[in-house]
Amino acid sequence: MIVLRVLRHEDPEDIKEIWKDIWDGTDYLPSLFHGWVDDPQGRFMGAVDTDTGKVIGTSTYSVLGDGSGWLEGMRIHKDYRVRKLAKLLTESVLTAAKEDLAAGSIRKIAFSTHISNVESVNMMKQYGFVIEQ
Repeated sequence: MIVLRVLRHEDPEDIKEIWKDIWDGTDYLPSLFHGWVDDPQGRFMGAVDTDTGKVIGTSTYSVLGDGSGWLEGMRIHKDYRVRKLAKLLTESVLTAAKEDLAAGSIRKIAFSTHISNVESVNMMKQYGFVIEQ
């Protein structure tokens, strides 16, 4: 079974298995991990395989200095990519962002991905995002 939970400082060991396959091992997420865990305004979520106890996916929501809610850090372990975990994680962080938007804590919600990442672009279009450069 897969469950979602907020990530903790002790989780990077599990996630190293995911990071090594992102951009030929040069993923920026390791340098931001602990800051995201400590961010009181954001939500850094992990998908955990309860059979192994390992974190197999991540996504984060942060509040930027300009008042934007920012979604990023979507990572899914290569062995779990066909299980719709990206959608589950996205909905979790997007719900938090929408709550802050409704409360007036942020002024907009945005995300970034490479234009060639068709899966990410298409999924976010389903949630009403539009492409800007």
